[in-house]
Amino acid sequence: IYSVEDTVKPEVSIDKSLKFEEKWTLITISAKDTGWGVDEVSVEYSLDGGATWKQSDLLDLIDFKDGAVTYIAWIPFSKDDYEAGKKLNVKVSVKDFAGNSVEKTVTFKKLLPEISLAINIPPNITLNDEATVQITLKNTGEGEAKNVVLNISATEQLSIIDGRVISFESIAPGESKSISVRVRGVSSGTATITIKVSGVGFNPIEEMKTIVVVRPPAKIDLLVSLPKKINVNEEATIQIVLKNTGKGEAENIIVTISTSNELSIVSGGKNNIDIISPGESKSVSVKVKGISSGTATVIIEVSGVNFNPLSETKTLKVEEVHGPNITVIAVTVLVTIIIVALILKIKRSK
Repeated sequence: IYSVEDTVKPEVSIDKSLKFEEKWTLITISAKDTGWGVDEVSVEYSLDGGATWKQSDLLDLIDFKDGAVTYIAWIPFSKDDYEAGKKLNVKVSVKDFAGNSVEKTVTFKKLLPEISLAINIPPNITLNDEATVQITLKNTGEGEAKNVVLNISATEQLSIIDGRVISFESIAPGESKSISVRVRGVSSGTATITIKVSGVGFNPIEEMKTIVVVRPPAKIDLLVSLPKKINVNEEATIQIVLKNTGKGEAENIIVTISTSNELSIVSGGKNNIDIISPGESKSVSVKVKGISSGTATVIIEVSGVNFNPLSETKTLKVEEVHGPNITVIAVTVLVTIIIVALILKIKRSK
């Protein structure tokens, strides 16, 4: 039987349709040799990408006929391992009676999708205004993602105008899906947007982003009216008008007035205003008194909530009022007396 030379290598095939029994994977292996016949079949497996190899725990001979053999190899690799995308390498070595050999390696790995989530959201939004949240899903895995569902929710500071639940039938490997979701600020504060992604074949994703809902700002314009000059010891009134030309309410407004040494504040040095609504004006009055002559400085400072503080400086002159000169009066009186005396004397002499 061995008189004919056999130089042909045996053939080997590995069935890629896996079967599972509890913690085991069952792999069907067929070997054939058209020469002297199959002598040895060896099955090894690796669970670490080929770094280490082990013999299969059990190798069942199922069929042997016409130079062909069929085995079932039992490998400790469960269905859960496969569904999780873990890799199983199987290496089959076949040798015939003539010493010819062949080796074949097959990798079993379920191609799983992997979804990445990118969210582009503005840092803040004005109360009652709208903003757009840009969401991108990308399949960076090797398998197709199916029945992908995107859920969007937000805390009470935001309302979602459209797109609370968005579905995609599938996302292919390397494919991206982008959507835009409109939101509106309904109350001031820090809002949280939660985005959840679920589907078939990949782990669910949940990510949260924050956006600050800010009130529209107020803008305070200041108009100050005061006299150009006053006298020492004289009182005067400074009129201050505050107008809100912004879109939001100004709150807790404090108007503080200070002066240089030429003036003293009689009343109204500090004024509090609760609210100035958009388009509304409020006025305060300050009474000052001249103390010493010179150019006096009046500083008006305004601060509060939801507007930029402001300050304005005004000047007015304080003048000294001079009384009549005593010497001049005395001389005038004396001259008048002399003249009157002369007139009387002239009349008597007649």
